[in-house]
Amino acid sequence: MAEGITASNGLAFSPDGRTLLWADTKAHAVSAFDVDGHDGSLSNRRVWRQFALRDTARPITEYGGRPDGAAMDSAGGYWLALFEGQRLLRLDPQGHTLAELPLPVRCPTMPCFGGADLRTLYITSSREKRPADELAAQPLAGGVLQMRVEVPGLPAYLCAAVAAVTVVTATIGAGGTRCRRPRTRPPRPARQALVGANPTPLRGEVDRKGFHVYSRFAATPNEPPNA
Repeated sequence: MAEGITASNGLAFSPDGRTLLWADTKAHAVSAFDVDGHDGSLSNRRVWRQFALRDTARPITEYGGRPDGAAMDSAGGYWLALFEGQRLLRLDPQGHTLAELPLPVRCPTMPCFGGADLRTLYITSSREKRPADELAAQPLAGGVLQMRVEVPGLPAYLCAAVAAVTVVTATIGAGGTRCRRPRTRPPRPARQALVGANPTPLRGEVDRKGFHVYSRFAATPNEPPNA
C-alpha cells in the first residue's frame, strides 16, 4: 500500500507495461513502480522526477508548476501538465526533459492523445479560483487545447482491480492491479451541461504557437462564469 499520498494524478504505463508512473501533485513528485506482468502487482516505488516547490515570496511567473495529469506516447515519452507552470513537458523513460512546450494558460491539467492516428494531443486547463487579472490576460483558461505531435500516443488500456470488475485507470493498494487490452465500448451521450455547443477551433495568436481551442466549457447552473 502506498502511504503519504496527497493528490494522485498522472497515471501512465510504459509502452512495455513494466513500469507505472504516478504523480503526487502536492508533493511535486512523480514516482515510478515496477509492474509484475503476471499478477499486475506494484513494487519498488521510487522518486522518478522531483520538481521544486513554489516559493510564495517569488512571482508566480518564476514557478515551474507542479505535476498534474499525464499521458504516455508510443516511444515512452511521458507528457506531463505542470499546473500553474503554464507548460507541458515531454520526459524520457529516465525522467529527463525531452521537450518543453509553453502554453497560453497558467493551469494546464491533463494531456490526452486522440484522433484516428493518436497524434492529436488534447490538453485540458483550469480557471477555477484564478485571479481576475490572470483570467483577463488568458481568455483561453478553462478551455481544451489541441496540437499535432510527431509520436503517436498509446491506445487506452482499461485496468481493473483484481477483486472487482469496476473499470479504473489503476489501483495502488491491496490486490494490486490487472490490465486488459482495449475493448470497444459504445459512445457515451454528449454532456451538454458541460461542453460548449460549438467546438469549432478559434483562430488567432494561439494558432501561431501551435495550439488552438478545441472546445470551451460552459458554466454549470451552480457555478459562476469566472469560477
